[in-house]
Amino acid sequence: MDKKKYIIRKAEISDAKELETLMKSAYSIYTELLKGEVLPPMEADYMDEIMNYPTWIMEYEECMAGGLIMYFDDENASLSNIAVSPIFKGMGFGRALIEFAENTARERGYESLSLATHIKLLDNIAYYSKLGYEEMERDNNKVYFSKILGD
Repeated sequence: MDKKKYIIRKAEISDAKELETLMKSAYSIYTELLKGEVLPPMEADYMDEIMNYPTWIMEYEECMAGGLIMYFDDENASLSNIAVSPIFKGMGFGRALIEFAENTARERGYESLSLATHIKLLDNIAYYSKLGYEEMERDNNKVYFSKILGD
């Protein structure tokens, strides 16, 4: 498979149901680890997300392979939700979506990008650290990261 054939495009309202299905599928792999705790992306209203937050879809071979939701305010750019369908796990799509988010933040004039993950998702914590994200703080269930965006 040629992973270069993916596209990342702005989400449309008509994508909401499929994006919800993708997110639930992607996050459901953590159900056993979290012992019944439900992550916010499992309960989000994706029509509302698309209407109110910058949201993008990754497509590969005419399938929705991933999704990305960001948040921007006067001072901060945040990656609020990112997921790749389990069908496409290990193809580099997660990294491509993160690079897209970093480039988007940079293009909008932000110097850093922040994100958070659940404290029990040790693979995610290690992955974000590997990508240059610095752990900023922890609370009862989240680890908060930030990365300075270079040119």
